[in-house]
Amino acid sequence: MVQQVNYYLIPAPSAQVRDALKSSLQADDYQWNDDSAPLWSMDSAWVDISMRNRPEVASALQHEAAAKTAPLMDNALSQGVLTAEERAHFEKALAGQNEFERDSLKNLPFFAQQIERWRFGSTRLDRFARYDQQGGVMDVSPMFNRTPMTLVWFTGSKSIARHQLHLFGCMTGVTCFPSPGIDRKEDAVQYIDTDLDNRLHAVATTLHALGESDADARMHVLIRDLPSRQKSDEVRDTATAPNGSLTVYDLPADEEDLRRYDNDAWRLLPLPDGSVLAAGHQSRRYVVQNDAVVHADEPPSYVGRAGPRVDAHGVVWGFKDDGQTTRLIAWSPGQNKATSTPLPMLGADQLLDNWTLTPDGSVALLIGGKFYVTSGQPGELKSTAWNSELRRDVSDSLEHALPWLWSPTVHFNDGLFWWTDRDAYGVSPRTGKVVANVTTSIDSAFFGSRDAGWAIALANLPTGEGPVLRVIDLSTGQSRGDWRTRGVSYMAGAARTAHGRLLAIGSTSAGVPITVFDMKTGKPLVNLLPPQGYALTAAAFSWKGDKLWLYLEEEGAPSRRKLAVWNVPTEYMDATSPGAQPDQLRCEYPIDACKREG
Repeated sequence: MVQQVNYYLIPAPSAQVRDALKSSLQADDYQWNDDSAPLWSMDSAWVDISMRNRPEVASALQHEAAAKTAPLMDNALSQGVLTAEERAHFEKALAGQNEFERDSLKNLPFFAQQIERWRFGSTRLDRFARYDQQGGVMDVSPMFNRTPMTLVWFTGSKSIARHQLHLFGCMTGVTCFPSPGIDRKEDAVQYIDTDLDNRLHAVATTLHALGESDADARMHVLIRDLPSRQKSDEVRDTATAPNGSLTVYDLPADEEDLRRYDNDAWRLLPLPDGSVLAAGHQSRRYVVQNDAVVHADEPPSYVGRAGPRVDAHGVVWGFKDDGQTTRLIAWSPGQNKATSTPLPMLGADQLLDNWTLTPDGSVALLIGGKFYVTSGQPGELKSTAWNSELRRDVSDSLEHALPWLWSPTVHFNDGLFWWTDRDAYGVSPRTGKVVANVTTSIDSAFFGSRDAGWAIALANLPTGEGPVLRVIDLSTGQSRGDWRTRGVSYMAGAARTAHGRLLAIGSTSAGVPITVFDMKTGKPLVNLLPPQGYALTAAAFSWKGDKLWLYLEEEGAPSRRKLAVWNVPTEYMDATSPGAQPDQLRCEYPIDACKREG
């Protein structure tokens, strides 16, 4: 039960207010208890109220917070685990924080002072219910910087007990047996005694309590919920976009091993020559010929078993594990064999944390807190340390200044490793230093384009509605707006064109359209409805930006698959250029199980 709390702010000494209330309530069985305590031990909202009304207190707290973190920030900046822009942002947040560790508050005489506070309450029983009334009187003069000022608050509840006789007990899935007894349940509802309300109002009126609007303006930090920044009328619906047409092709009936139930590394990769690679336990490369999808040359069977990716030169990279040695493998269309590089740093006690491809065609691995990057020499990898512990210390120092942003990783396909803590930041695997960041307070970002300046996240609205697709402006870190779309429920994946002009998302549920957004305008361009009974498994834009490939499965019959193509209108084509190529990811539900493609 969420209780409503009624209160008055009275410009009179707390002892006078307390005595007036005691006198008014003396005929009833109200118990009074001295609850005085140091200010630092009380609700953190009083820190905020004190800082708002006493600039010297705010200055002292913020100076102490900055002094405590300054050596850490100096070290972090010199070690490259944050950028100068991040430091400026973090220091600004520290200067504006209004929550502090209690040990910090104890050091200031203002918060060490004893605050007089009394609590009163009564309990009354009748045949049907228990009535609890409680309240308090508190000297708030120091916090409001106005003498005298006293807070009086009160609330109450009504609890009704229900008794139910039962004769039997049951064990789920087994049997029922005799077990007589009485179950007691209690339901509580908000209830403020009218007589108490009238008496307190009379005392408050006699002592010239502040008006309701004046009191609310002073107390909203403690009592009132702040209005939400996200309004429901900002949510738009992708159903307004026109429907587009798909060209659908039947696939050969040999796809069973591509996407086995135990293969979360299954991928759909576009290749520079216009073909598309469906890579799983067995891999297939498809091209469209004479209005049909046919196999092109087959890659080695092991190429697609560990989530392969394709680099700027069209080389497909992946991993092969023979039970003894893990190897980094590379295969190009037209080759019968793949080349390999042993990775001795991987073993039973050391796993691959993450990996990516750099714009120059190198492969970057993150293993045990170290980056390893291919050097161009066969079999050679250069290692660089990443000081994740120091970055974590910086994040922890901002616990009361900035919110924690949750995202396992953000896929920009720019050769950096992107994570989030108090903002989003990208680490260069060659230097082990943070070289880019996005200042934002929006969490759950998972995919985007730095070229086009956007990222997407899944969000729930304050109304409880969700998830919705939230578009983040990377230049400001603010939301460009939310989209209500069926594609984010049981999301199958997302795909974008080389420079981020177009974005496609879809669902693993049959009958849900794949929505393509024009990210230049921020509006849905078209909805693409799969054939009846089919759902999206993966999507990828072609390198020329002229096609969107969709890999579809029939719901309930995973061996029946189709490949569909949407032809991108000429004015929206977004072709690959040096340093920019299409990107895509495939998701499992929920979103934290997203798997990177390409």
